[in-house]
Amino acid sequence: DSSTSSILSVQLANSATYVALPSTGGVILEMPKSPRFSENELTVPVSANTGGFPLGAWSGSLKYNTTVLRFDSFTTSTGYNSAAVGLERNSTEGIVSIVVAGATSSATLADLTGDEVILGYITFTINNVPVGTYNDVAALNVDSLVTIGGYTFLESFDAYVTDARGGSVTNAQLIVLDTNEIIGSYSIVSKTEIVNTAVLDTTRAIQETEIVGYAVYRNPDNYIKNGGDEVMQSVECSITSSSVLTVETGNLKINGVDGTQNACVAKIGKTNEAGAAAASVKLTSGDGAQFVVSSIRVWFPKVVSLEAQDKVLAPVEDVYYEDCSSVYQYTNISALATYGGSGLTDQDEVDITCMVDLYLNNTEGDAFSFRDGSTTIVETNGVGKATITLINSNLAVEPSVTISAISDPIGIESLRPVLVSRAEFTSEQFDSQTPSDLNADTYADVSVNMIQKLNRKGAQGAIVVYARFKDNKVNELSHLPGLTVSTGVRYNGLSIISTAGSDNTAAPYYGEIGDVKGGMEGYDVIQAKLLTTTCNGAVGGEDIIYGYGGVEAVIADLEYVNLTASASKLTFEGDLSTNAPMNIGSVANLELTGTYSDGDIQSFTSSATSQFLIKHPTGLDIYNNPTYVTNHSYARVSNDGVLTIFGSTDDTSITVMGIWTDEMKTAKVTIDIVKHMSTQTVMTPYPAFTGSSDIEKLSLNKIVCTSSYQRAILKSVATLTDGSVFDITSETSYTASDIFTLTQSSTSSEVIIAAAGSTTGNAAISSTFAESTIETTFALSDTPVTLTSVLFDEDIWDASTSFIGLVDATKSLDVHMYFNDGSQISNAVSSEEVQAVFNWEEVVKFDSTLPSIIEVSGSTATLK
Repeated sequence: DSSTSSILSVQLANSATYVALPSTGGVILEMPKSPRFSENELTVPVSANTGGFPLGAWSGSLKYNTTVLRFDSFTTSTGYNSAAVGLERNSTEGIVSIVVAGATSSATLADLTGDEVILGYITFTINNVPVGTYNDVAALNVDSLVTIGGYTFLESFDAYVTDARGGSVTNAQLIVLDTNEIIGSYSIVSKTEIVNTAVLDTTRAIQETEIVGYAVYRNPDNYIKNGGDEVMQSVECSITSSSVLTVETGNLKINGVDGTQNACVAKIGKTNEAGAAAASVKLTSGDGAQFVVSSIRVWFPKVVSLEAQDKVLAPVEDVYYEDCSSVYQYTNISALATYGGSGLTDQDEVDITCMVDLYLNNTEGDAFSFRDGSTTIVETNGVGKATITLINSNLAVEPSVTISAISDPIGIESLRPVLVSRAEFTSEQFDSQTPSDLNADTYADVSVNMIQKLNRKGAQGAIVVYARFKDNKVNELSHLPGLTVSTGVRYNGLSIISTAGSDNTAAPYYGEIGDVKGGMEGYDVIQAKLLTTTCNGAVGGEDIIYGYGGVEAVIADLEYVNLTASASKLTFEGDLSTNAPMNIGSVANLELTGTYSDGDIQSFTSSATSQFLIKHPTGLDIYNNPTYVTNHSYARVSNDGVLTIFGSTDDTSITVMGIWTDEMKTAKVTIDIVKHMSTQTVMTPYPAFTGSSDIEKLSLNKIVCTSSYQRAILKSVATLTDGSVFDITSETSYTASDIFTLTQSSTSSEVIIAAAGSTTGNAAISSTFAESTIETTFALSDTPVTLTSVLFDEDIWDASTSFIGLVDATKSLDVHMYFNDGSQISNAVSSEEVQAVFNWEEVVKFDSTLPSIIEVSGSTATLK
């Protein structure tokens, strides 16, 4: 299959050359030498020629065009300490002051000396600007280069810039491309081969394939959803090379996004009467700028025939039904087709039986009909003729086949009973590949083996009896008065079960293996015998024919049984632990399995020969061993392995025994018994901080230097008898007394407890979980909690405790407070949660020892 799209032209040019830095030293700003896309990140390395000195520190000012670029960051190389960076910008120009003071302890003199020492990396983002070439987008003025000994060997110079122009320049140029520029297109076709089935049955859905066009962008990752190519919308569709298809636009949901005319849907229907090796569909974008042509292979059923396995059916000699009617042969009908088309190699005898509906017309008499439950097996109960045709087809030549039934009986040549225990599917492709490696275009040859083996006591296999007639045709024999199936005298371990009178008519008999020592194997394990029957249905004494069938029955040894439970712990019905979030159940499903010597594992749980018993809590037998029963004071177990704890107990576990009585093999499983032991409600600090959930408070105290009281978060936990603890706060409701108020957090499920006023003392909080209520006493106290330390919050300053920037640069000040009861408050100035508790200005005051350098007003510091 192929597709075509527009062609992209590429022009080659000489690469730029650059002037080297002076041997006395200098700095280079390495701008990109090729175009970049708008809204892309741009990383600019900064390197230096150190003039033979080990460079220990440097400073400078980076100017950039704010219309074209956005400054993101400056990161020093591994040889230098982090930089102090200050930023000032207006509508057209940004200025970044950079100070790098000192090398890292791991840097060597060799690392800091050379003609190309990496100083760091400037990161910009290119604004969404029009396509074009932009000059003077960035320049770096270096204030000084200083050795590790403190000697300033260069100062006040402009860094060289390398960009697409070459030479020696000090102002950067940047070429920006439109990221939304489309450079090509392609299509994805849901099915590259489709088969015309509509002409076989006009009621069937018309076969179709969907074609989606994709536009390829120069830089899709930053603009296209999901980082992929963009689906074309408002497309136009046309057929370019063949009339075997019709096409229309479609609206598909792609990657969860609804589309508008974003696909071409090519269809074949009953009016199409040809196939083609390459039917072409052209998809054109809505603006007409892009197109893609896709080829689709279309297969058409050129010739269809109906075949009968046996066209002449006869009564079976000396065999009658109980109503005196003759037993006739039957036949199978199949539909075959030759598929092809223009440019295609014909594919003959393709079985299409499952793709058509058959119609039977009795042309002489009315003896023929389809077997109940089948649309392809034709039976007769007398002489006559019938014609089989297709229903709802639209073929130019309608296929048919004629079947006749005659009165002359036909004898049976041979009889063969076959016992099949299962079907086994194998494939060399699947043996070498996992299914995930296969796709829609991968075909696998699969073979089916009918396994004639019984390997378990009680295992069954369906027994089908085949008769080969003297006209060499073969039929399955159903239940007949004179048909019997048995086993040879040497194989008394196999029981034959008739299915007569049951709804299961898949086979007339089943074979079930019993307790066979050493197994059985032979060609004559199963014996089928057909006797003559008279018109009144009585079985005569004359044998028509015998037949034998083989089976292998090698019984694997049951090595051991295993008992498992669906739950590792249980409680009794009605205990609080049955509620969320504990969700401990009172019922467990038991599973008894047996492992055989051939590795097979079978479930015995529902078998009539399985038994389940509970270890009695106190009962002992005459040998002083524990007794096992089906139920006792607080537990019971059913025959199908359902264990229920219905009563309270102090026992911490229960043991169940599973017994496979066929071989008296046993297994046990022990399940823990737990119950609710206690519920506790505590207070934890508010606002929360890392580790605050582990701090339990008994009182809310005044905050030092304020008239405000602390607040806390209510938390409830349930403890079970096995020591497990569950947070049940979200399932608990609370009520408070007069001195406390409760508030539901607007951002979480937390319940906040606070002072209702200034009345202090002790009061109870009621906590209700699953209709069980406890009361916990908490205190409201005027004894203040005091500050143990106050620290500036992290990330306020530029480096350590430095304030670096241009004149009038500002910093918002904030602190982290630590109290003597273990509680903490972060962002005490800016946090809305803290502001609701107390006014930070009552506790903290910011000041400057050098107001002429750093002026402080409220919580704002300004660089003067």
